[in-house]
Amino acid sequence: MSHSRQITLLVCSGIAISCAIAFSIWKAIDSKDMTMKRPEQWDADTIRRETEIYIWEPDNKPSGAIFSERYENLVSIREKICPVLVEILQDERDSGRLVKPIQGESDGDNIPIQRVCFLMRSCVPHEAVPLLIPFAQDVNLMVRKAVAFTLAESGSDDGMTSILDLLGDPVEDVVESACHGLSGLDRLSDRYRLELITRLETLIQRSPASEKLCHLLPWVPHDEASASVNRLLRDPDNESDTLITAVLGSPVLPDRNVLLTLITRRNDRPLDTDTAKVLRYLLIMLGDHAHPDDEQLLFEFVDHDSQLVLKQAIVAVV
Repeated sequence: MSHSRQITLLVCSGIAISCAIAFSIWKAIDSKDMTMKRPEQWDADTIRRETEIYIWEPDNKPSGAIFSERYENLVSIREKICPVLVEILQDERDSGRLVKPIQGESDGDNIPIQRVCFLMRSCVPHEAVPLLIPFAQDVNLMVRKAVAFTLAESGSDDGMTSILDLLGDPVEDVVESACHGLSGLDRLSDRYRLELITRLETLIQRSPASEKLCHLLPWVPHDEASASVNRLLRDPDNESDTLITAVLGSPVLPDRNVLLTLITRRNDRPLDTDTAKVLRYLLIMLGDHAHPDDEQLLFEFVDHDSQLVLKQAIVAVV
């Protein structure tokens, strides 16, 4: 091969290498430029890349922290990332990767399926519900907790069987997460609202002091919620200060006769701060009935030893 031909080949090779390097640099700069744009200006590739990095990257990297700037960017375009999240759930449902903790600073509660659930909050796609349901039975309570909230928040009938099971989870944090997520009560069908009330009543009978369960029951938009509350309060084995406190200010007003019985029971107890507080709540609800026959009872409490009770009796009478 002639010397000039060798030189020509070397020059061409150098140009090709330079072009490849320049193209790589351009791609990197273009990618960087895209992420520097506002999230609503991201193209489909950038949305997918940023979503996947957030889900799979360890949290010991600044960009991998659960509530990082990347998280804030992604949740600002939830409707655009949800199709990507559904695809990830579909692609990874049998691989086990979604429930394997990421090796980072907080391995115990840094799990990909958690991150998927965090990104879906307030915007749970209907297609995601059946894909999330299997995770409700996971042995890891952090997985159950994240999925409990997301399924509950979806308000989808498809996830209600799992939610009813999660409300009876032996771990209180999981129960709390399911209760907290049930903001979609208005979207539930009448059938599942009734099933939810029945389940809550059964669980409260077992654990009358469960604050989260007691506070959820009176807010279920169904007439049966009132009947359920009255049944629980009427039974001395189930009525609790927790449920009485939960009912105050809720859409449910217990029956007058139930309140009168509860007032008698509380008034017979040794007076302490908690008893006085609950007695005051009962007087508030009795006053809401505005029944003329209750005036004499209220007058009797005007001389009560507790200032809390005394003041509420005066307010009710006036």
